[in-house]
Amino acid sequence: MKFYFILFSTVLLYNKSNAQQITPQIINCAGQSFSTTAGKLAYSIGEIAITKVGNSNNSISQGFFQPKITANSIKENESSFKFTAYPNPTYNNIKIESQGYNDTYSVKLLDCTGREIYSGNTQNNTLTLENYQNGIYHLLILNDKKQLLERKTITKLN
Repeated sequence: MKFYFILFSTVLLYNKSNAQQITPQIINCAGQSFSTTAGKLAYSIGEIAITKVGNSNNSISQGFFQPKITANSIKENESSFKFTAYPNPTYNNIKIESQGYNDTYSVKLLDCTGREIYSGNTQNNTLTLENYQNGIYHLLILNDKKQLLERKTITKLN
């Protein structure tokens, strides 16, 4: 019995001393890791099965596999106010009206690439688009804390 215990301990220590230690580094936009004295658990969103190859300095994986996600429903923000922007499509100006929102607001206008091309207040609730090219723009309506109240898609024509 003593012989088996010594043999088992020797094999265990030999394997432990020759074990390869890999510290994986995952670069992505979501996930979490938890550490305790018992071990470490790390995960990332979308990582279903990855084969890793490497040594103590480097690790290579096959990449991230995204599952097919189907949205059954999307809950919209339910608020007691509503903004309208008209006419849409427009040639020159957009009139912005609010129903149920009496506080001050500001607007941001983004082009189709998401680049901000205007930020500020409106003149008499009107945003002038005369100096902008034809195209599709995103109008963001923000409260005084710069929080998004509503988003509109605007089309500018000649």
